[in-house]
Amino acid sequence: MYPELFKLPFINMTVKSYGLMMVIGFICALWLMRRLSHSFLQNPQLITNIALYTLIAGVIGARLFHVIHYHEHFRQSPIEVLYIWEGGLEFYGGVILAVAAIVIYLLYYKLPVRLSLDVVAVGLMLALSFGRIGCFLNGCCYGKPTNLAWGVRFRRLN
Repeated sequence: MYPELFKLPFINMTVKSYGLMMVIGFICALWLMRRLSHSFLQNPQLITNIALYTLIAGVIGARLFHVIHYHEHFRQSPIEVLYIWEGGLEFYGGVILAVAAIVIYLLYYKLPVRLSLDVVAVGLMLALSFGRIGCFLNGCCYGKPTNLAWGVRFRRLN
């Protein structure tokens, strides 16, 4: 696993694989959503705004969900709630707050909700695929270890 990809020269800063994959996923999803929204939105800036608000709301929601999930740890050291660079983002919290932000934005600007949600869903799946690659590079989200060989399991199924 490669949680740190490389160090930037002269500033002695490391580039983390998870963060880089999140940025690549966001940029690719934004590009795709802007392309898909040309047929029903006159101003592609609206989709860019949705993506930015979704990113912010997703990170805040993911952190809040983690803090709620591990509230005993954060009760002892409340300042660590702000330390997102040390990990602690949970998928469900990010999705819940991001979807709420999207719906509020669409209703506020009176945009076509169903078409917009279709476009955002496609972009979200693209971004999440890069996020999962980042998870594997980071060394988390890999599942439970097993000693069962694939060949043994395959023979049992037949």
